[in-house]
Amino acid sequence: AKAVVQVCDLLDDLQLHRPVLIGWGQGGVVAMGAGLLRAGQVGSVVSVDPPSGHVELLPAQARASEARPPMLLAASDPSIPPDLDRQQRALGGGRAPTTWCCPVEGTPEDRDKALSVRIGQWLEGS
Repeated sequence: AKAVVQVCDLLDDLQLHRPVLIGWGQGGVVAMGAGLLRAGQVGSVVSVDPPSGHVELLPAQARASEARPPMLLAASDPSIPPDLDRQQRALGGGRAPTTWCCPVEGTPEDRDKALSVRIGQWLEGS
């Protein structure tokens, strides 16, 4: 919660025009929380490998908000079953997030490349 508030404060201070928030792991949950609380200021949110169950820890009011930026929930490792459906359901109301699970079985570098390409494609389309 403290990190979400800090990111919201930073967004308020910097007054950026519709920035994209990208976070990995717990940082992905922080990006989601800040994006939900500052929906009018944020262009979009990308959350990669958010820890299972942590999305439910975001304030219910924020999760149920109808006003939200476009969101991409991504899983970077196809060998670990993603919990993206559960996280998508936990976000509740508003526009449903896009989900994506990396289909590449190769090295971590191969998966990172596939992920970066997918994020780029999604950002161009959102």
